[in-house]
Amino acid sequence: IRAKNILEKVSIIACEDTRKTGYLLKNLKISNNLISFHKFNAKSRLNYLVSKLENGESIALVSDAGTPLISDPGYLLVKITKANNFDVITIPGPCAAIAGLVCSGISTSEFTFYGFLPQNKKLRKSKLKKIAENEHTSILYESPQKIITLLEDLIKYCGGNRRVVATRELTKKFEEHLDDK
Repeated sequence: IRAKNILEKVSIIACEDTRKTGYLLKNLKISNNLISFHKFNAKSRLNYLVSKLENGESIALVSDAGTPLISDPGYLLVKITKANNFDVITIPGPCAAIAGLVCSGISTSEFTFYGFLPQNKKLRKSKLKKIAENEHTSILYESPQKIITLLEDLIKYCGGNRRVVATRELTKKFEEHLDDK
């Protein structure tokens, strides 16, 4: 209810895909101004959005899936917003990293979130070595097309001595959990 109220009242909604957010708004019976804000245009939109705040307007940031800023360019907007002394509030929602961790059965007391690993071979190898040395639960994101390569890399660098739980489509109709136990 709080999220619906915010989306109704803000001056503008910055979102990854105006079509997807438009569909959400339609289902909530909300009419509001949308502006696309994604990894390909985020830097070029920042000054415009800050100018809206300077003019006393308010902005909501919506992610296509999950929580904005988690492997998402929204952090650029929050960073510049905070740097310009504007408040940022959050309306917690689904976060794949936390949802996957909670249902995995793997220790939740200490964990490291790595997001998407670099595709550059040297940087990727370095990150995989850090993961192998980390004693805490590690959380990674990967696209379906690259999951086999990631699993092969984890076996190579972690020696196959760590439990792996793969989840997908969390909080959605086709949610799935694959566990190596």
